Amino acid sequence: MLALLAVAPQTAHAEPARQAGTAYHVDAQSGNDSASGLDSAHAWRTLARVNSTVFQPGDRILLRAGSRWTGQLWPKGSGTSTAPITIDSYGTGAAPRVDGGGQVADAVRLANQQFWTIRGLEVTNQVPATGTPGQNRVRSGSPAIDSGTRIDNPGGRDFAGGPLYQGKPDIGAFERTL
Repeated sequence: MLALLAVAPQTAHAEPARQAGTAYHVDAQSGNDSASGLDSAHAWRTLARVNSTVFQPGDRILLRAGSRWTGQLWPKGSGTSTAPITIDSYGTGAAPRVDGGGQVADAVRLANQQFWTIRGLEVTNQVPATGTPGQNRVRSGSPAIDSGTRIDNPGGRDFAGGPLYQGKPDIGAFERTL
């Protein structure tokens, strides 16, 4: 089941001209949002920094294994059928964790975005402030989203303790994890 939501565009971080297919590293412990993010020694630190960037086809957002963030992961941009944008992990250890902490309706969100691959993450959330079951975890935001978007074997539990994702690994415009 998917909740559809109209979303107004958000202001994104201005980036210098660069080639598509760039890997960005994010490390909750030792990153620095003023860094380039272009390697593990210059990783970003926060979800806010990731969320303020417009990613290009073929880009990769690599979250450090063992890191944990509270809040919402809502990166911007769209991939293409031949060059999706990928969110994955790097390093060794536990899967990186994005925890909505009940502060946001959706711990990971994409809206009006296509061709994303999400893998190797633990995504969780508590009952949001609305108290409405089913309004957390991973959400797609409009009928235009999800073309070519995949969630491959994410970990995590919903607020009721059930598995986060029980459906097909290819999410579609009318599907939402429960």
